[in-house]
Amino acid sequence: MAAFRGSSMSAIWSQGRVAPSTSLDTDARSDTRKKRDSHKRNTKRRLVDLLVEGGFAEVAGKVAACNSNYFALACRNGHLAQILPAFRCRNRLCPYCAAERQRRAYTKLLPIVENFARAQPRARAVLITLTIRSSFDPLRTQDHDFKTAFRRFRRMKRWKGRIRGAVCGYEFTLTPAGWHYHAHILAFREAWYDQAELAEDWQKATRAKGGIVDIRAVSGFADGLRDVLQYCFKPIDLEKWTANEVQQFQSMSKIKLAECFGELRGLRSDHDEFDGPLAAEELFVGCPCPECGEPLHKVKLSWRELDNYAPIPKDWFVKARAGPELVH
Repeated sequence: MAAFRGSSMSAIWSQGRVAPSTSLDTDARSDTRKKRDSHKRNTKRRLVDLLVEGGFAEVAGKVAACNSNYFALACRNGHLAQILPAFRCRNRLCPYCAAERQRRAYTKLLPIVENFARAQPRARAVLITLTIRSSFDPLRTQDHDFKTAFRRFRRMKRWKGRIRGAVCGYEFTLTPAGWHYHAHILAFREAWYDQAELAEDWQKATRAKGGIVDIRAVSGFADGLRDVLQYCFKPIDLEKWTANEVQQFQSMSKIKLAECFGELRGLRSDHDEFDGPLAAEELFVGCPCPECGEPLHKVKLSWRELDNYAPIPKDWFVKARAGPELVH
C-alpha cells in the first residue's frame, strides 16, 4: 500500500484499485439495487478521498480495494448466487463493510432477543433514544462523556426498577453545531418509564447537558424488532464529513459502538469485530441452479462483470424445469 502514500484521489482511482462494486442485496429489484450500489460507490469514493486528505493513505488503499472483486456461484446460463467479496477492508466507515456488520448483528441478535421476549412475557419492548447537546469537542471526548453519563443513568433507581435488559447502538452525526452524539436503545421494560421521568433522570446523569430524549413502544413485535435492530446498527452517513471528522473517527478504532446491558449482557456485545460473511448452506459447487437446474460452479468476477449475470433472489426455490445435462 506504500504506492498510495501522498497520492491524490484521482491517482488512486486511475490505478484501478478503487473499482466500485455492486450491491450484495440479491433480493432487491434491479433498479433499487443499482441505486443502492451507486450510493455505496459514491460514499466509498468520498471516504477514500477523505482518508488520503487526512493522511491515512494506507487505509485508503484498503478501502479502495474493498468489494472490487467477488467469488460467486453461477451457472452457465448467467444466474448468480452466493456472491462474496474477495477482499473486505473492515473499516467501520466503509459502506460495504458497515452494511455487512449491520446484517451480522441483526442475524445474531434477532433470534436471541425474540427468545428473551418470549421467555419474559411481562417485559415489553421499547425504543429509547438518548441525546446530548451538540458540541465541537473532539469525538473521543464526547464518547467518553456520553458513556460516563449513561453508566450513571443505568445506576439510577427508576432505570434499574423498570428496564430488564437492553441492546444499545451509539451514533454520531455532523450538524452545524458540531457532533450530535446519541444512542438508540432497544430495551425491555417491566413498568412504563414516563418520558418526563426519563428526561429528568437523563438530565441528572449528564449534569444538565442532556438533549432531547424519547421512548416509544415497539409495535408489530417481529417487524418492530427487525426495524429497531437495523436502526441501532445502521451505517454512518458521511455526506457532511471532512478529513477532520475522519481523523477523529480513526482515533476511535478500538472503541465499541454497540453494547448490551442488564439481562442481555451475556450476548457478545462487540459487533464491530468482523469475522467474515455468513454463507448460505443450501447451495454449493455442483448443485443444481435454483433458477434453471444447470450445475453451479465457482467463478471470480470483477464488479464490471456482475452486470452480465442475473442475481437469484434470496428466497429462492427450485423451479419445475428440465434438469441439467448429464456430464459423462
